[in-house]
Amino acid sequence: MPITVALGQCGNQVSNCLTELMWDEGLRDSFFVEKQNGKYYARNVLIDMEPKVIENVLKKSEGKTWNYSKTAAITAKSGSGNNWAFGYSVLGDRNQESIQRQIRKLAEDADSVNDGFLVMLAMAGGTGSGVGSKTVEKIREEYGSKVPIIAHAVWPYSTGEVVVQNYNTLLTLNSLNCSTDGVIFHQNSSITDIIQTRFDLKNVAYSDINDYVAKELASILLPIKDTDGALHKMPIYQIAVDLCGSPNFKCLTPRSLPQLHNPKRAFLTYSNDLLLKYMHQLCLTGNFNENSGNMNMKSVVNKSLAMNAYIRGKNEGPEKIVGALNDSSIFSNKIPFSDRFNSYLAKKSFMKHETFLSTLSADQTLIDPLETVLSQSWNMFNHRAFLHRYEAHSIDSDHFVNSFAHLEQLQHSLKNL
Repeated sequence: MPITVALGQCGNQVSNCLTELMWDEGLRDSFFVEKQNGKYYARNVLIDMEPKVIENVLKKSEGKTWNYSKTAAITAKSGSGNNWAFGYSVLGDRNQESIQRQIRKLAEDADSVNDGFLVMLAMAGGTGSGVGSKTVEKIREEYGSKVPIIAHAVWPYSTGEVVVQNYNTLLTLNSLNCSTDGVIFHQNSSITDIIQTRFDLKNVAYSDINDYVAKELASILLPIKDTDGALHKMPIYQIAVDLCGSPNFKCLTPRSLPQLHNPKRAFLTYSNDLLLKYMHQLCLTGNFNENSGNMNMKSVVNKSLAMNAYIRGKNEGPEKIVGALNDSSIFSNKIPFSDRFNSYLAKKSFMKHETFLSTLSADQTLIDPLETVLSQSWNMFNHRAFLHRYEAHSIDSDHFVNSFAHLEQLQHSLKNL
């Protein structure tokens, strides 16, 4: 079972939604540890520099059949002011001893088997991104390369309320790309589009986005069998092995079908063939919205290096999945055929869906949002806009230039996939 490290408002809210789903849907020894008193505790560390969000998370867990440890929460009295440098250099350093102490306590727990770390954060602000980057670097430093670290990062809207969000995203992505085995990305804009068009919900709240993200993550992380019938209960390790073999391709994209709001489920059913056909189109085009799955596009817009497919509920066996999704037109030729695709199956239904299909792929989806962040960050950097906020906390121009260089190399690698 992994140790989940949640950082900032977004990280903690998504992590709490995910933890509740893992309890409701999964084998409880996968994300929880049972103590001698018979109670289950989530293997989570909750970190935020302002206490309000974590207080709400802890309050929601009161009276449940599982709970968070009394020492799970680490908070301070003031946040990072949407400044990555302040979160990284000041609050990250100041609170790192207590953060690592709690992580170490969970890692050394004799009642659990370690499956590495799942670190959850947003990229635009200060605490999740800045404190999060520092925390991930320290985890890697303490536990080395033998313990996998998978981050889950929420990519901000292209136009947001935080004027320096492109700087923060740039610095966070560079740090995560250097310190983790892989990063699962969700884009706020893509999820908002799905909720508005597929769920008929025009005014999308962050709670709607958090629920959607948690559902998609749970469909990937829950225990599941491979094509040989072996049960996999260590999802972080398996993702690292299956998809993160190359240091140049750590960016992972999730997709899932069907995209149905609860009231529609009673009236719509999907065959395996239809789900696989739609997913093939989404992977081929790099889209996320199910409405795009009905397009009959032949040209490949999105190449994948490697992909995992997860199907839960009624399914017709691995041959059908392999035939539909292990399509050479989707994949790059940079790795052997035998290493590019893995399929996993579970007979148990997921969240009352008759069949639920998810994929996680190392692909080219990030090219466009990365291009936006790089170009807008360069524009601000060349005018020295807001650099004084970062320089005040020891993040100088050289740090930015180094981040630009690393991410431009990442962009080059993705384009040449």
